[in-house]
Amino acid sequence: MTEPAYSLIYDHQNLGEVTLEVDPSALLETVSPVLNNPLNPSQENVFNYTFENRVTLLWGPPGTGKTTTLASIVLGWIEYAIQNGIGLNIGVGSSTWTAIDNLLVDISDVLNRRRDLIGEFNIDVSVARIRSQSGTQFDNDQIEDLIVYSNSADVMKDRLDQNVNISICGSTWKQFYNLSKNDRRSPAESKKWFDLLLIDEASQVKVEHAAGYFLYLKEEGHLVLAGDDKQLGPIHGFQMEDHSEGLYDCIYTFMRETHGVTPQTIVDNYRSNLYINEWPNARFYNGNLTSQNPDNQLEIDLPESCPTDWPDSLIWNDKYLDILDPTKPIVVITYPASIHTVSNQFESQMTAGLTSLYKLSLTGQLENSEFVQKRIGIVTPHRAQRSQIQNLLLSSDIEIEEAGFIDTVDRFQGQERDLIIASYSVSDKDFVGSEESFILDPRRFNVSLTRAKSKFIMFVSEAIIDHLSNDKEIAEDAAHLQMFAIKYCKNERNFQLKYYEDGQEESFECKMRTP
Repeated sequence: MTEPAYSLIYDHQNLGEVTLEVDPSALLETVSPVLNNPLNPSQENVFNYTFENRVTLLWGPPGTGKTTTLASIVLGWIEYAIQNGIGLNIGVGSSTWTAIDNLLVDISDVLNRRRDLIGEFNIDVSVARIRSQSGTQFDNDQIEDLIVYSNSADVMKDRLDQNVNISICGSTWKQFYNLSKNDRRSPAESKKWFDLLLIDEASQVKVEHAAGYFLYLKEEGHLVLAGDDKQLGPIHGFQMEDHSEGLYDCIYTFMRETHGVTPQTIVDNYRSNLYINEWPNARFYNGNLTSQNPDNQLEIDLPESCPTDWPDSLIWNDKYLDILDPTKPIVVITYPASIHTVSNQFESQMTAGLTSLYKLSLTGQLENSEFVQKRIGIVTPHRAQRSQIQNLLLSSDIEIEEAGFIDTVDRFQGQERDLIIASYSVSDKDFVGSEESFILDPRRFNVSLTRAKSKFIMFVSEAIIDHLSNDKEIAEDAAHLQMFAIKYCKNERNFQLKYYEDGQEESFECKMRTP
C-alpha cells in the first residue's frame, strides 16, 4: 500500500479529495484564547487552509512564527477530533532533531495552556518522540522520550495502530520505519498511522526522505510542509546542475515547482529588529517581511574597561566594548586576506572574547543554560572552526554544556538567539575561489543573519568581500553578502585587534562597518 505516497510524489493531480465536516473559523475561535498571541490574518489563513486542502505548503520566512502556527494547527485538529469523538494520530518530522524537538515543545506548551485555561482533555492526549538507542535523550517532562524496539515504544505503536486516542509522535522517517518493525531483524510492516503529518523546515528535507514519511500517512490523511526556500536546502554529496525533474531537490521546492502547489504565506517577522530585518526583506522577500519588534536591543550593562574576572587565556581588546555596544544592532568586522582556510585563530579568539564579555555584561542572575539556549548563537560554515571556537571557550572556563549554540549554519537553521556571531573563517584568496559556491551561497548568509533578534556581528575577510567569480550566477549570488558588508554597512572605522598566533601576539588592521 503506497498511497497516498505515490500520488504525492508522482501523480499529485490525482490525489484524492477529502471533505471534512468542519468550520475552521469556529475551531479558531476555540483555539485563540489558548494562544500566547492571537494569530495574525496570514496565520489564520494557513490554519483554515489545512482543513480544506489535502496538502498545505506553508512559506514561513525567518521569525514569522512558523512553528507557533504549526502548533496552533495541531491544537485546532485536536479540538476537531474531540468535537467529533474520533481518534487522531499526528506525525511530526523534519531533517534535524532540533527542528522536530522545537515543534514538539511548542505543541506541548500550547496543550498545557489549553489544560490550564479550559480544562483537561476528555480524551487521552500524548506527545512522544521516537529515537534510536544511541540517540540523544530529550529531557522534557511533558514529552515521552521513547527508544525504538523498547516496551514503551511498543505501547506507542499500539496507540497508533488502534487510533482511538490522540497521539502526537515526532521522529525521523527512519525511526518511524524502525517503529513499524517488531525488532531489528524483522521486516517492516505496512502502517497507515497519521491523519495529519507535519514536516517542518521542509526546505531542508530531501524528496526521498519526505517519501519515507509519506508512507505512514493514511490514504485520506492531510499533509503540511513548512519551510522557506530562501534558506538552506538539503546537503548533497554532489553538485546538481539540473533541477527540472525535482527529485533531487527539497520536498518544499518539489511540491511547488514540480506539482504547482501554491504556498500559503505568513509575513510578519516577530524575531528581528528593524535593522536586521531590512536587508533580507529587500534582497530575499520582496519587501513583504514586516518587522513587528523593530526596537529589539541587547539587554546588557557593559563595563568601562576590561572586567576583573576576564579569562587569562584570552587577550583583551578595548574595541570589544564598541563592537558589543547594544545601540549598534549590526557590526561587520573586515580584515586583510591571509592564509586561513577552514579554521581561523583570529576570528575564533574574537568570537570567544565577545562571547565572554557578553556573558559577563548581562544584567541580573542568569543560568548558563539560558545563556546558551536563548541569548547567544555562534554560526560558521566549517566544522573545524566550530571546534576551534568551542575549545577556546572551554580553555577560558566558559561553560558550554549546551554545545549546540556553536554550530555550522546548516545545523543552526530554525533557531534564534538575541545575539548571533557569524565567523566566516576563510581568508585565503585561493581557497575562497575553490569553494566560492559554498562560502558565498546567499541562502547561507540569509540563515546566518536572520537567526538574530537584537544584534548581529559578522567576521569576514577581505578575501571574501573582494572575491569576483568567473561564474556569472555565483558572482550575482555573492553580491548578497558582499553588498551587505560594503553598501548596507556603509559607515566604517579603522582600528587594530590583537590576537595570539602560535603563542605570539599579532594584530590585524580591521574595519568596523555599521549601517
